[in-house]
Amino acid sequence: MKIINWLLLLGVMASCVKERIIPPPEKGPIKLFVNELQSSGSVLLNESGVASDWIELYNDSEDTFRTNGLTFFISDSLGYLPKDTLPDFTINPKSHLIIYCDGEGYVGTQIHTNFKLSSAGEQVAISYVDAQNNTVIIDSRVFGAIPSGKSESRVPDGSNNWSITDPTPGNPN
Repeated sequence: MKIINWLLLLGVMASCVKERIIPPPEKGPIKLFVNELQSSGSVLLNESGVASDWIELYNDSEDTFRTNGLTFFISDSLGYLPKDTLPDFTINPKSHLIIYCDGEGYVGTQIHTNFKLSSAGEQVAISYVDAQNNTVIIDSRVFGAIPSGKSESRVPDGSNNWSITDPTPGNPN
Protein backbone atom coordinates (compact mmCIF):
# COMPACT_ATOMS: atom_id res chain seq x y z
CA MET A 1 0.00 0.00 0.00
CA LYS A 2 2.88 2.38 0.75
CA ILE A 3 4.23 1.96 -2.78
CA ILE A 4 0.84 2.84 -4.31
CA ASN A 5 0.59 5.97 -2.13
CA TRP A 6 4.14 6.95 -3.05
CA LEU A 7 3.41 6.51 -6.79
CA LEU A 8 0.20 8.53 -6.47
CA LEU A 9 2.10 11.31 -4.69
CA LEU A 10 4.76 11.36 -7.42
CA GLY A 11 2.04 11.52 -10.08
CA VAL A 12 0.35 14.45 -8.35
CA MET A 13 3.68 16.28 -7.94
CA ALA A 14 4.59 15.72 -11.61
CA SER A 15 1.24 17.10 -12.74
CA CYS A 16 1.89 20.27 -10.73
CA VAL A 17 5.17 21.01 -12.47
CA LYS A 18 4.67 23.86 -14.92
CA GLU A 19 6.97 25.66 -17.29
CA ARG A 20 9.39 27.95 -15.51
CA ILE A 21 8.46 31.57 -15.97
CA ILE A 22 10.87 34.46 -15.61
CA PRO A 23 9.93 36.29 -12.41
CA PRO A 24 8.75 39.87 -12.44
CA PRO A 25 11.68 42.24 -13.08
CA GLU A 26 11.80 43.35 -9.45
CA LYS A 27 12.74 39.79 -8.42
CA GLY A 28 15.56 39.07 -10.84
CA PRO A 29 17.42 40.16 -13.94
CA ILE A 30 15.68 40.11 -17.29
CA LYS A 31 17.72 38.50 -20.05
CA LEU A 32 15.77 40.14 -22.84
CA PHE A 33 17.81 41.83 -25.55
CA VAL A 34 17.38 44.03 -28.58
CA ASN A 35 19.13 41.41 -30.70
CA GLU A 36 18.83 42.48 -34.33
CA LEU A 37 17.29 45.32 -36.32
CA GLN A 38 16.80 46.33 -39.91
CA SER A 39 16.05 49.91 -40.92
CA SER A 40 15.96 49.78 -44.74
CA GLY A 41 15.63 47.34 -47.62
CA SER A 42 13.72 44.71 -45.67
CA VAL A 43 12.03 41.84 -47.46
CA LEU A 44 10.22 40.86 -44.25
CA LEU A 45 6.53 41.53 -44.86
CA ASN A 46 4.12 42.56 -42.15
CA GLU A 47 0.61 41.10 -42.06
CA SER A 48 -0.57 43.82 -44.46
CA GLY A 49 1.95 42.51 -47.02
CA VAL A 50 4.19 45.58 -46.73
CA ALA A 51 7.99 45.33 -46.38
CA SER A 52 8.73 46.66 -42.93
CA ASP A 53 11.56 47.79 -40.68
CA TRP A 54 11.82 45.50 -37.69
CA ILE A 55 13.42 44.86 -34.32
CA GLU A 56 14.11 41.38 -33.00
CA LEU A 57 14.01 40.71 -29.26
CA TYR A 58 15.82 37.69 -27.85
CA ASN A 59 15.17 35.84 -24.58
CA ASP A 60 18.62 34.66 -23.46
CA SER A 61 17.21 32.71 -20.55
CA GLU A 62 16.30 29.13 -19.79
CA ASP A 63 12.88 30.42 -18.67
CA THR A 64 9.85 31.59 -20.62
CA PHE A 65 9.52 35.38 -20.62
CA ARG A 66 6.01 36.76 -20.10
CA THR A 67 5.02 40.35 -19.54
CA ASN A 68 2.54 39.14 -16.90
CA GLY A 69 0.49 42.31 -17.04
CA LEU A 70 3.43 44.67 -16.52
CA THR A 71 3.64 47.65 -18.87
CA PHE A 72 6.44 47.32 -21.44
CA PHE A 73 7.47 49.98 -23.95
CA ILE A 74 9.47 50.14 -27.14
CA SER A 75 10.90 53.37 -28.44
CA ASP A 76 13.14 54.87 -31.08
CA SER A 77 14.23 57.60 -28.65
CA LEU A 78 16.10 57.19 -25.40
CA GLY A 79 14.69 60.61 -24.50
CA TYR A 80 11.11 59.36 -24.74
CA LEU A 81 10.95 55.74 -23.58
CA PRO A 82 7.15 55.33 -23.44
CA LYS A 83 6.76 56.11 -27.15
CA ASP A 84 4.82 52.91 -27.82
CA THR A 85 3.27 50.49 -25.34
CA LEU A 86 3.74 46.84 -26.18
CA PRO A 87 0.86 44.38 -25.79
CA ASP A 88 1.31 41.38 -23.52
CA PHE A 89 3.73 38.96 -25.12
CA THR A 90 5.61 35.75 -24.42
CA ILE A 91 9.04 34.63 -25.66
CA ASN A 92 10.11 31.04 -25.10
CA PRO A 93 13.60 30.27 -23.75
CA LYS A 94 16.43 31.02 -26.21
CA SER A 95 13.84 32.32 -28.70
CA HIS A 96 13.10 35.47 -30.69
CA LEU A 97 10.20 37.87 -31.18
CA ILE A 98 9.88 40.18 -34.19
CA ILE A 99 8.38 43.64 -33.72
CA TYR A 100 7.38 45.36 -36.96
CA CYS A 101 8.42 49.03 -37.01
CA ASP A 102 5.96 50.09 -39.67
CA GLY A 103 4.19 53.03 -38.06
CA GLU A 104 0.91 51.12 -38.09
CA GLY A 105 0.73 50.90 -34.29
CA TYR A 106 -1.76 48.05 -34.03
CA VAL A 107 -1.71 44.45 -32.98
CA GLY A 108 -3.12 41.76 -35.20
CA THR A 109 -1.25 38.50 -35.42
CA GLN A 110 2.00 40.51 -35.19
CA ILE A 111 3.25 43.30 -32.95
CA HIS A 112 3.57 46.67 -34.70
CA THR A 113 5.01 49.98 -33.50
CA ASN A 114 3.69 53.48 -34.05
CA PHE A 115 7.09 54.47 -35.50
CA LYS A 116 9.49 53.43 -38.25
CA LEU A 117 13.27 53.13 -37.93
CA SER A 118 15.44 55.77 -39.54
CA SER A 119 17.75 54.49 -42.26
CA ALA A 120 20.25 57.17 -41.15
CA GLY A 121 20.43 55.55 -37.70
CA GLU A 122 18.91 56.29 -34.31
CA GLN A 123 18.21 54.66 -30.96
CA VAL A 124 15.95 51.82 -29.90
CA ALA A 125 15.05 50.75 -26.39
CA ILE A 126 12.80 48.31 -24.59
CA SER A 127 11.72 49.29 -21.10
CA TYR A 128 9.09 48.58 -18.45
CA VAL A 129 7.40 50.27 -15.53
CA ASP A 130 8.44 48.78 -12.17
CA ALA A 131 6.41 48.47 -8.97
CA GLN A 132 7.52 51.97 -7.89
CA ASN A 133 6.23 53.42 -11.20
CA ASN A 134 9.76 54.04 -12.52
CA THR A 135 10.54 53.41 -16.18
CA VAL A 136 13.49 51.01 -16.37
CA ILE A 137 15.49 50.32 -19.55
CA ILE A 138 15.95 46.59 -20.14
CA ASP A 139 18.10 47.01 -23.22
CA SER A 140 18.86 49.61 -25.87
CA ARG A 141 20.93 50.11 -28.98
CA VAL A 142 22.20 53.24 -30.68
CA PHE A 143 22.90 52.45 -34.32
CA GLY A 144 24.17 54.31 -37.35
CA ALA A 145 23.23 53.94 -40.99
CA ILE A 146 22.83 50.28 -41.93
CA PRO A 147 23.28 49.38 -45.62
CA SER A 148 19.99 48.65 -47.37
CA GLY A 149 19.14 44.96 -47.21
CA LYS A 150 21.44 44.36 -44.21
CA SER A 151 20.75 44.23 -40.48
CA GLU A 152 22.70 45.08 -37.36
CA SER A 153 22.89 41.98 -35.16
CA ARG A 154 24.34 40.62 -31.97
CA VAL A 155 26.62 37.77 -33.01
CA PRO A 156 25.98 35.36 -31.42
CA ASP A 157 22.49 36.03 -30.04
CA GLY A 158 22.48 37.96 -26.76
CA SER A 159 26.21 38.76 -26.86
CA ASN A 160 27.84 42.19 -26.68
CA ASN A 161 29.28 41.82 -30.20
CA TRP A 162 27.40 43.77 -32.89
CA SER A 163 27.96 43.30 -36.64
CA ILE A 164 26.40 44.28 -39.93
CA THR A 165 25.02 40.99 -41.29
CA ASP A 166 22.54 39.44 -43.65
CA PRO A 167 19.16 39.56 -41.87
CA THR A 168 18.05 36.52 -39.87
CA PRO A 169 14.70 37.63 -38.38
CA GLY A 170 13.42 35.08 -35.88
CA ASN A 171 16.50 32.86 -36.29
CA PRO A 172 19.91 32.63 -34.61
CA ASN A 173 22.48 35.20 -35.70
